[in-house]
Amino acid sequence: MTKLKYGETTLPVGDNVTEEEGKASLARLYPELSNATSEVTYEDGEKVIEFKVQSGTKGAGRIIARYNGGDLILPEGTTAEDAKKSLSVVYPELANASIPEGELIDGDIIYNFKVQSGTKGIIA
Repeated sequence: MTKLKYGETTLPVGDNVTEEEGKASLARLYPELSNATSEVTYEDGEKVIEFKVQSGTKGAGRIIARYNGGDLILPEGTTAEDAKKSLSVVYPELANASIPEGELIDGDIIYNFKVQSGTKGIIA
């Protein structure tokens, strides 16, 4: 039997699961594993694939969506349009928001979302 291990979590899987398949599967639950390294060891005759997250430089090159007093750190390569779609699931009022220009602050790209205000009840 093969086991996938990340932190304190150990999951038994089939013997034919590869490292890449295991990583892809666990990354659905733990997105930080998408760029993790893996190491294969054997414990009591069982194959163990252990995943470790790569540490990076905090604050360098992040993509951040800012709205309603909060910051959401987004995966590398996320566009402002992608950020808007993701945020509008939680904040429906962003569905009609304009797409902001990315602002470069301390090496981070920040998309500062603002809701369009309008006049309700008036037909022009």
